[in-house]
Amino acid sequence: MARSEFLRNVRTAASFLLPKPTTGNGQSEAEVERLFRGASIWLIPEAVKGFDSTALGWFPHFSPENRKKLERSVLAFRDVAEQVPVNEPAKQGQVNSALPPIMDLLDLLKPYLDDLAIQANRTLIDAGPWPEGIVGFVCESRNDSEGEAALFVWVIVDETVRSIEELVPKSNEISLRVMDVLRNMGRFIYVRFRAASESSTFYCSDEE
Repeated sequence: MARSEFLRNVRTAASFLLPKPTTGNGQSEAEVERLFRGASIWLIPEAVKGFDSTALGWFPHFSPENRKKLERSVLAFRDVAEQVPVNEPAKQGQVNSALPPIMDLLDLLKPYLDDLAIQANRTLIDAGPWPEGIVGFVCESRNDSEGEAALFVWVIVDETVRSIEELVPKSNEISLRVMDVLRNMGRFIYVRFRAASESSTFYCSDEE
């Protein structure tokens, strides 16, 4: 799934960045050296490979504004990365230009890059097979409306073969299975069902 590829690539790139990189004069020589040493890994187009501007429903919790911001950040970063020669180190100006969009990108995607969210997604996939029509999952680690640490799981449904109508009667059973699979995560689990298109959530297993 392209979404998983995109998140995996972004996470790899992020691992080569400073925890709190800045482009001002406050950087120490050691910080600058580390930043440039890792540029050959993070300042490449592959760092955002898998992004699909037509599938921003991958991130159901995003507001329309944040979806636009995500797309702008990816495009701005990619524009700089594509200017860096494959066999030459990035220039300081290129690094400085690429940092703001990739940091915006990491800030927006933080809930989805969380280790627990990634582990939950992998655990659900490994627990297959799932009923026909379920094409994937989106897991997000954040606090619920009560301030409790939680995992929000969107079960992504392919609606092209009447999957939604067929799955609605089974939604409670599927929700219980998701919660059982993730029972050792140490979080409250909230399950949502969502069409693979950007249509609205049509079933919730519980309220936030």
